[in-house]
Amino acid sequence: MGVFAFLTVGLPLLFCQNSSESEPSFQYVLDQFDHVSKPYADSVKVYGYYYDFDSIKALLQTRGSINLTSDWYNQDISRLFEPSEDACAFVWPEYVCSIPNQFPKSPPLQPPAGSPCPSISWLSGISPVAIAAFSWDDVIWNSDLSLTVFNGIVLNITQEMRNNTLKSFVSQRTWQNIADSVKHDSTLAMMGSYESVQAAKCLLQTYTAGFIHAETMGCAVTHTLQWILVCCVVCIVAVKVLFAQYHNVTSFFPGYKRRRFKPKPENGRERSGNIGALDSDTPYVILFVTCYSEGLESITSTLNSLATATYPTAKKLLFVVVDGVVKGAGNDSPTADIILGLMTFPPANDVFEHDEIHSPPLRSYLAVAQGNKQHNMAKVFAGHYVTDSGADLPMVLVIKCGTPAENESTAKCIPGNRGKRDSQLILMNFLSRILYNDRMTELDFELQLKVSSVGTDPNNYQLVLMVDADTVVASDSIRHMVEAMVADESIMVIIPATLPLLLYLIASGLKYGNFNMLPIYILSSVLFLPGTLIAVTTLQIEQLFWLIVYFASTPVWNILLPLWAFWHFDDITWGETQQNVQEDGIKANNMEINSEDFVLDAILFKKCGKLVLWSFSLLMFI
Repeated sequence: MGVFAFLTVGLPLLFCQNSSESEPSFQYVLDQFDHVSKPYADSVKVYGYYYDFDSIKALLQTRGSINLTSDWYNQDISRLFEPSEDACAFVWPEYVCSIPNQFPKSPPLQPPAGSPCPSISWLSGISPVAIAAFSWDDVIWNSDLSLTVFNGIVLNITQEMRNNTLKSFVSQRTWQNIADSVKHDSTLAMMGSYESVQAAKCLLQTYTAGFIHAETMGCAVTHTLQWILVCCVVCIVAVKVLFAQYHNVTSFFPGYKRRRFKPKPENGRERSGNIGALDSDTPYVILFVTCYSEGLESITSTLNSLATATYPTAKKLLFVVVDGVVKGAGNDSPTADIILGLMTFPPANDVFEHDEIHSPPLRSYLAVAQGNKQHNMAKVFAGHYVTDSGADLPMVLVIKCGTPAENESTAKCIPGNRGKRDSQLILMNFLSRILYNDRMTELDFELQLKVSSVGTDPNNYQLVLMVDADTVVASDSIRHMVEAMVADESIMVIIPATLPLLLYLIASGLKYGNFNMLPIYILSSVLFLPGTLIAVTTLQIEQLFWLIVYFASTPVWNILLPLWAFWHFDDITWGETQQNVQEDGIKANNMEINSEDFVLDAILFKKCGKLVLWSFSLLMFI
């Protein structure tokens, strides 16, 4: 994402700065044939450069007693200034610095009788305010003027083509080169001989109109890289669509058999559905739910959707973590007690006595926190979650309760609360330590026993589907996730992502009046091309409706909501799940950080076998 943002926005800012932004007093003026707005009407032009009208008027009046009247606003007065070396001396022996007025009854612009022509060196003390810039389209497609380019300088040789002034002073070949140069770059042709070079110098002195506005090397490289990025994005999206079709429309690819989970036959007939019966190839899946302060309705909706999802019940384990002893606003009891009320527990057995099942001991683990809050303690409950429809799902509940010192503290904090990331790492660290036979905490060992008692060996679980306790999942979501991950073992996680840069690019264009459409093309292809291709390739009418919804909601999800979230990212008071109350009704949060030193010895780390011996010894001692 960072590289993408840099190539889209950062690279042009570094290597393709607009001169109008970097040098506001000196800019390129395009559209030389705009005779309506004329943003440079308070200037005069000399050899392709625009100068402030009042500055030139004062200069001519002071040094040459020449009156520059308002007739000469936005006019080319290059001919008035005599060059240091007359390049047209072989045509006109004496330099003529008189310019006819555009209004026939008004006097020409010229020095007083007997006075010399103003020297071009007079302008050395005045800085131009702009450059007369032409695009190649101006040169090629202008039907009224005969324009050519020599060494990046635009020449208006319309008058020369009419009068044929140079034709008598140069060879036929040189004149033909001049005539053929209209609407083209004449640099190469006019550099072929000494005579043609001299003719080109004369044309520059007489007919210079401005300069070609070409890209700098930095801009050219930047735009090339951006076009490559556009092509890459389009190709990636196209490849994804092709692979999606390859995955779903197998008739297009004879011989390809997509791996699916086939239900076992029942009474000689195959049951309906893609994953409906226990199959040896079906992976074990942990349905991981993180809770904080949700209420009964929210939790029940989430657990019901997971329990009734179309996936073999024997291959599912409901794993719920409650992040602290929290009583949400509007709840009659803490979230942990609400979930316990939804569970059914097995009777006492050889492994767990009645008290261990209904009131398990606190187990220590290393939490994601600072100071002595790295030591946290949790209870582990094992049982089943049974829905009204009869779905019976094995379930493990972890309640983060905090240490005894934390519960006895008078500070207004939530005991056991360490955040969602800590809840996620409880499960991931447990699975990692089981897989690699690494040192385990007391909580890890308790989890191993409880998971094995209601589910299966923890080593058998391969995939994790994580949702919040206020999320309802689609009935086929587990099946789709499992099929995608089994079909492609390189897929490690499925997660959405966005890139809200489009607003910045549009705002930047509105501010400076010049839109660079290339980055907008890149982002538009990323945001809109996938949805468009999906609607086209699926050929389903309802997809067109969802395509419109997708387009309409894209600015909301990618611009408005990220901006709102960024503005409120340090506000912990908003949201229903953040409104918590302690037993005395006082609102509380867990933002206080205990700065006391953490003692690592407070948490026991041992290999699984040693923990078993330690537990057995502890029981014998008791």
